Amino acid sequence: MNILLAVGSILYASSALCFAGLQDNIAQSYLDSGREKARQGDLPAAIAYFSEAIRLNPGDSAAYCDRSAAELREGDFDRAIADCNEAIRLDPRTPMAYCNRGVAKGEKADYNGAIADLTEAIRLEPTYPGAYSNRALAKQRKGDMDGAVADFTEAIRLNPREASIYANRAGAKVAMGDYDGGIADYTEAIRLGPTLAAAYCDRGSAEVAKGNYRATIADETEAIRLKPSFADAYVVRAAAKEKIGDHLGAVADQNQAVRLMRLARDAAR
Repeated sequence: MNILLAVGSILYASSALCFAGLQDNIAQSYLDSGREKARQGDLPAAIAYFSEAIRLNPGDSAAYCDRSAAELREGDFDRAIADCNEAIRLDPRTPMAYCNRGVAKGEKADYNGAIADLTEAIRLEPTYPGAYSNRALAKQRKGDMDGAVADFTEAIRLNPREASIYANRAGAKVAMGDYDGGIADYTEAIRLGPTLAAAYCDRGSAEVAKGNYRATIADETEAIRLKPSFADAYVVRAAAKEKIGDHLGAVADQNQAVRLMRLARDAAR
């Protein structure tokens, strides 16, 4: 009788282990599906898959990290922070969790909190370009342009093919009055990402500060070609046209900018 009970206990334990393993495999399948949906830009579906992965395997910090990344892209910063908190509780050495939480805090204007989290992400993974780039953005928003440029520069060293980092460093340089340095960075961003309308628009704005109005008009025209609804590009081009005496062209661009801004405002209601 005792032997039968022992055998039964062993079989029960073995079955429980098999079930747990199966459940973990199913959870991983949901996690993989969520990542694929996130890559496709279907964020609600991605979040649903990540939530199911968490339900099946609530001890997996990676699932919380991935869900927080999708929530960040959705603009749900409070939920992203909550998921990062749980990921960190489960595994305090997860750089992505600190990075995502830092980004969310930055979006909520908690720049000191953002910088602290991103610094921890860098301490855990010193070659993490996204952590440097996002810490730079937090420093830039806080007004620390020197610190921002230093962090963008390190991010570029680690990931020299990412156009957006050059564009962001350009913005910090222009804010410091380094128009030539900013224009050079915008030019590199455009070389790496020739469809970045914002890089053309911002380079055109920097050219205005140097009095290169025709270069501005060329850049803003390209920005508008890439993104016809780009109201800011019309505003900057209008200012440049006014400077070269094209008053009718300036008025036309100003009117188009107003029309586009009105359409965007109505769409947001």
